[in-house]
Amino acid sequence: MSGAKETQSAAVTLVDAIEREQRLIGFELHDNICQTLAGTSMLLERIGRAVTKGEPVSAKAFRELGRVLESAIDQTRALSHRYRPANLEGAELMKALEELAKTCPYCSFSCEKPVFAKGQEKALAIYRVAQEALKNAVQHAGAEEIKMQLREVDSEVVLRVKDDGCGFKRGKDDQFRGIEMMKSRAAAVGGRLKVRSHDGLGTTVSLKVPVN
Repeated sequence: MSGAKETQSAAVTLVDAIEREQRLIGFELHDNICQTLAGTSMLLERIGRAVTKGEPVSAKAFRELGRVLESAIDQTRALSHRYRPANLEGAELMKALEELAKTCPYCSFSCEKPVFAKGQEKALAIYRVAQEALKNAVQHAGAEEIKMQLREVDSEVVLRVKDDGCGFKRGKDDQFRGIEMMKSRAAAVGGRLKVRSHDGLGTTVSLKVPVN
């Protein structure tokens, strides 16, 4: 009976995580891409009115339209890369984590020696854990400094994300669901996740995944 309850709990955690990611995608589409496209529509209407009246359309108007469209393309590409990262095997994982760290002005990434994760599933699990840890640090902990480190120790890929935030707060259901999801991702590839947190002293997320 306990096994059935654990399976159900894991399923609920997974569904919650999927729903949360879908909400985030919706928010980003609305707050960023949709706003940019709305600006494009306004520019096109302005140009259309000028053409209808037989008025000249300046080159500046077309340059502005091109700039807004380029912005929409960049935002769409960034959203796509965030939720559907490319092949992460080999050196690509290091590059992806470095790019992820750049999305947060408070985060630094270090990888002193090359680290190669064998298998897309393992590399993706490491990347997703890093994503979740970074998001928790920014959204829930109010961190002003985050250090992300990747290294290989004793035939294991070790990811460490440490922040100086407020630590866990009671009642933050999304945060605890995120931790459970990280644990599930680690277990799925034979890894181990450890989370240490103290009120006012920050949080450290450590993930260890076998290289082979």
